[in-house]
Amino acid sequence: MNLILCEGSGEIAFIYSYLKTKGYHIKFKKSELYKLSKIKKYMENEIADNLFLLDMEGNGNLEKVVKKILRSPLEERELIKKIGIFIDAENNFSETYNRAKNVAENIKEQLGVEVYLYISPYNNEENGMLENLIMGISKDKDLLSFIEERTFPELFSKVEEQGEKIKNPTKAKFMIYGATQNPMNGVAYLFLTEDDTIEKLDFNSEKIEKFTEFMNHLI
Repeated sequence: MNLILCEGSGEIAFIYSYLKTKGYHIKFKKSELYKLSKIKKYMENEIADNLFLLDMEGNGNLEKVVKKILRSPLEERELIKKIGIFIDAENNFSETYNRAKNVAENIKEQLGVEVYLYISPYNNEENGMLENLIMGISKDKDLLSFIEERTFPELFSKVEEQGEKIKNPTKAKFMIYGATQNPMNGVAYLFLTEDDTIEKLDFNSEKIEKFTEFMNHLI
């Protein structure tokens, strides 16, 4: 079995939409996909043949989750052939990468399996998160440019006038973008599970080449 440790439900949904677009048989219906975020026994989370997912509920839990896996019953550990780690860079790619690399080395030492890393958005030194990746491969380039260059700066200025601050600009931009779609989905998990919005994403974009490489190691 190959196991991907996902930062959260958004990453699980991104994998779902990727597999769906690429024509893989997905073992969970869309209406049941939430179970992949609820079930903490990775043995029960097979999303496609030989591919299992585990929701870490935040990349801050990476070390804790891996420690639990390394302490799981021997018969379960022996089934694991490869592990992927799919988390956000947030505001410091290097720090996140080094943490994940240290965890990967520990896994290799303990289990003797290959470990692959994908740090959102592009696994290439850029800071950011899953929402950057989604918007980066969106086909709605003109709309996103309008939001980036006109809508968001005006909103940012207005919020500052009120003495407030937008704490996560990327999520705010994504929520604005998601609110323009049909159906309206300003949350990554929901956006990535609706057929109409999945169709707005270009899974052949050059921006997703490294994610494709990551997935090709595991599926």
